Formats: sequence, C-alpha cells, structure tokens
Amino acid sequence: MSSHHFVRDGQEPALLIIEDLPFSLAGPLLEWVPLVIVHQQAAENVLSWGIKIDAILTTTPLYMQPQMQEQGPLEQLLISETDCDGIVTSLTYLGHRGHTAVNIMATLQPRWLNLPVQFPDLVINFLDANHRWTYSNRVYEKWLPANITLSLAAHQDLDYTVAGLNQHNQKQYISVSDGWVRITSSHGFWVGEPA
Repeated sequence: MSSHHFVRDGQEPALLIIEDLPFSLAGPLLEWVPLVIVHQQAAENVLSWGIKIDAILTTTPLYMQPQMQEQGPLEQLLISETDCDGIVTSLTYLGHRGHTAVNIMATLQPRWLNLPVQFPDLVINFLDANHRWTYSNRVYEKWLPANITLSLAAHQDLDYTVAGLNQHNQKQYISVSDGWVRITSSHGFWVGEPA
C-alpha cells in the first residue's frame, strides 16, 4: 500500500548543504522534495548525487558550467563578506519565501548557536556525520532508550536541570534507562542526538 503526502510549498523543511557530507545523511530528507540550497564549496559533491538544486550560495556570480545549466532554473544567492558561510543569507532567503523549517548539513559551529534567536520564525536543525542538533527553547523532553549520549551547546553558559540522565562530562549526558528524559534551562539551548 502506498501513501501520498501533500504539502504546500514552504511547509516541508528546506535543505541547506554547506559542507561535503555523505548522501546517506541527505537521502531521508530528500523524500519530501524540499527546496535545496547548496554552498558552492559542496556543489560538486551534491551534483554527483543526481538531485535537483534550487539555489546555490556563491561569493561571486557564477559562470554556469554545463552541469549547472542542467539544474535550471537555478537561483544564485550572493554571500556578503560578513556572512562567510552563507547561512544568514540562506535563512533570510527562506524567511522571505515563507519557509518555517530548515535542515542544515554542516557541523554546528559556535558562531551559529544564536541563529534561532535571530530567526525566531524558522525551526533550524543541523546534521553532521555524528549528530542531529535541534534547538530547544528552555525545555527538551523525549523518550529515549538507555545509554544514549546527548550533547549540549548554547551561546552562553547555562545551568541545566536534568531528569532521566546522568552527566557524562560538562556538555554531555547519558540516558539512565529506557524512558523519558528532560532537560530544562533558563534560556534556549541545542541538543545533539546521535546521527
């Protein structure tokens, strides 16, 4: 039996690919045919996947090579000098298009920890080879199997209150047993679950 899902434009999370990461991370996210934005440094790798790219992040207007011409129509998003990786450019673009969520394929960097505050209308997730990072606005609650390691990150030092977790080190907690875990803090924070 097949199922068909209908979503309006902008309702499915967009996919922003900043780093050369394996297709296996992107594959499940592409099932919903999201809007795909690719940084020029990852374009060659992504083109080898044989998928449709909707926009490319670039520091200078690109001469369209045959590979890129086949992607048409392809929007070029020019990255400003102050936005070296193009994430702010991309999130601004997505906000103007009415998107409400984005998955970013890149290793979460300290300079990006405050993005949910800058873009409160977007749900932002980061994916890398080891983690899926989600932003929690003061409370994270989820059912987890035992011995799952959660990593925490925030744009400021925070005190966390936890339930169902043991502290492994300063920024990591491990689920005690199968069941609900809860992390609370006075401000928003990022939770990295194993990829």
